[in-house]
Amino acid sequence: MMTTTTTPFALTLARRVAGLRLFGADASSVAGLAYRQHGEPKDVLSLEHLERKPLVEERSVRVEVMASSVNPADLNTIEGKYPLKPPLAEDGIAVGGSEGVGKVVEAGSGVGSLNVGDIVVPVKANCGLWATEVTGREEDFQIAIGRDQAQALQKEAITRLGSLSVCYSTAFQLLAPAQPGDVVIQNGASGAVGQAVIQIAKERQVRTINVVRDPHKEDYLRELGGDIVTSDLAKLKTICAELPAPKLALNCVGGESSAAIAKRLASKGHLVTYGGMAREPVVLPTPLLIFKGITSSGFWLSGQFYPESDHRQRQEMIDYLVGLVLAGKLGVRTKTLDFRGEALEAFRREHQGKVVFTM
Repeated sequence: MMTTTTTPFALTLARRVAGLRLFGADASSVAGLAYRQHGEPKDVLSLEHLERKPLVEERSVRVEVMASSVNPADLNTIEGKYPLKPPLAEDGIAVGGSEGVGKVVEAGSGVGSLNVGDIVVPVKANCGLWATEVTGREEDFQIAIGRDQAQALQKEAITRLGSLSVCYSTAFQLLAPAQPGDVVIQNGASGAVGQAVIQIAKERQVRTINVVRDPHKEDYLRELGGDIVTSDLAKLKTICAELPAPKLALNCVGGESSAAIAKRLASKGHLVTYGGMAREPVVLPTPLLIFKGITSSGFWLSGQFYPESDHRQRQEMIDYLVGLVLAGKLGVRTKTLDFRGEALEAFRREHQGKVVFTM
């Protein structure tokens, strides 16, 4: 069962009131998590009162953020280690956040694909979604739920949609080569993308072998639908014998773990790397390359798929994922934090689950 950890209502209300006292209800300002220099997020981020930007282009939109997420790429961006850099305002301020969901509250006269009231998700990195409001070009966003259905959207669904544009989308694209009946093996399976892989694979009748470091997380992943879940690399060969050899391996760890899942691939299998949480090189033993014809590649959603895909491809993916979310079939373990009152807590200590800001 997917779980969401929340803060008691009374405490949340008190923090929200404190936030309103700080940021007020001034229509000319926006609350945002901003930074002026690279460094550790806990040291350089601050919740600030930012000037509300006017719509300066005919094809620009204003989006009221409803929920936004914290991903490893966001932290690397703030640290100055990520290839994509956010645009800086004239005063040198950058606002963090690349993933979230919001509602269009204003649209320029030239906007054709979005309407005021539409629920949208970003389709580019560094939109500055750690804020109560953002402005951007029409092509930076696509519809998740049309305005006619937006009123019926439940709070839990909004929280889940806050992880769609990076987490669920990455999982969806990673599984693109898999066909019904196939087997996929992955490491880092307890991460947000790993959880999404399990659920999307189950929906597509693809079986999964899931490797985790923490044995205490195994039962949770089985409840999500993981066919095989293990933290024992030494017994992986024996455990995997229960299923046909996988054709696809998904690596977000590197090092010994990447070699372990690559060894379980069928002949001509493929290893895809989309992260490097262990900060160790991907290990692909030479015999796998020569005698089994194993191939390897990388995947980067923000730097490859989004800029290289067209509107139709992105919309088909978004529609499919939204359908799973609304049906209660897709979501990840989260820790929700009230943005105005608790945003900085996201970076001061570790949390069980993916951090999602609710506005």
